[in-house]
Amino acid sequence: MNLVHKIKETALSVLPIVCIVVLLHFTIAPLPTTILWQFLISAIYVILGLAIFLLGTDVGVSPLGEKIGSGLANKKNIPLLIGCAFVIGFLITIAEPDVQIFANQITSVFPVINGNFLLCMIACGIGFFVTLGLIRSFTSIKLKYILLFFYVVIFVIAFNTPQ
Repeated sequence: MNLVHKIKETALSVLPIVCIVVLLHFTIAPLPTTILWQFLISAIYVILGLAIFLLGTDVGVSPLGEKIGSGLANKKNIPLLIGCAFVIGFLITIAEPDVQIFANQITSVFPVINGNFLLCMIACGIGFFVTLGLIRSFTSIKLKYILLFFYVVIFVIAFNTPQ
């Protein structure tokens, strides 16, 4: 868990995008030199920032999550485990800024939709599917059957919605 390893790891994730932008710059979409340099310097900041963030996550958050997870699993209380899975999925979705922005964008286009209600419904859906994934690990239900069932539900709902 050293910083150099995390920098290499994040560089491998970010550099392909940087290479594509540089390739486009030198072929079909040239950028002003100052913007290209700003982009390259920003890419370095992104790599360093992600590396520090991931190192912090590995040092601080992951061990805590492992201890909580093993503690819940050792209790062998399936309803408690399922309830915690739903709550974790729900809370993580509520806290996700992208989902909040999405709900705000929807309410700006359709003012009759309550943004907080939409956010809660999305979070309930994610919590439900996290719970379903956990239940699936206890049972031997194949993923293809779960996906097939919910795709049928989605298409039935889609065909029965008004224009």
